Amino acid sequence: MDDLQSMVIKDKINWEYISWNQKLSEDFIRKFQDKLDWEAISWRQKLSEDFIREFQDKVNWEWISKELKLSEDFIREFQDKVIWKYISSCRRFSEDFIREFQDKVDWETISWRQKLSEDFIREFQDKVDWEWISINQELSEDFIREFQDKVCWSFISIGQKLSEDFIREFQDKVCWSFISIGQKLSEDFIREFQDKLEYEDYIIWPIISKKF
Repeated sequence: MDDLQSMVIKDKINWEYISWNQKLSEDFIRKFQDKLDWEAISWRQKLSEDFIREFQDKVNWEWISKELKLSEDFIREFQDKVIWKYISSCRRFSEDFIREFQDKVDWETISWRQKLSEDFIREFQDKVDWEWISINQELSEDFIREFQDKVCWSFISIGQKLSEDFIREFQDKVCWSFISIGQKLSEDFIREFQDKLEYEDYIIWPIISKKF
């Protein structure tokens, strides 16, 4: 950093290049704040929350929201500056925090990126994205049964671990192509439901059989 600073003094460097490609200390950024590219600083540098707070009017909040794992307290403090769609995907939130900011978070992203309990999904059943819930959350068969008219059965068929009894119970709802790919099936079960399998599913029968 001493060599870099001496180059700065001699005015021999490209500030945009430095901003994008060098690892800079917060003291250095502070000293040369009027020369650096703050979009690059916000994206490429690892900044502390205290530093972001100090330069809240210079940083690019879109990049801050995308690239840094911010604490819930910090997000709460700057709730009107952060970009909630990006914040919702960049870190794990507590369910209490999501509940507190239910009108700000991006529910599609929350449903996709966050690990949610069944009680929480039940509470916010009219806000969550059920397609993402169906494939990205770990759901019990009882829960799927309870919300059978909300879940996406194609995603349930490939994304959830289902018992043969459950598949049998919902044989007219599941997607058999995805069942064939995503579930471990016994040969007896395959034989029982061979008429439900589409032509292309027969291709993977040998693959399924090798599992047993």
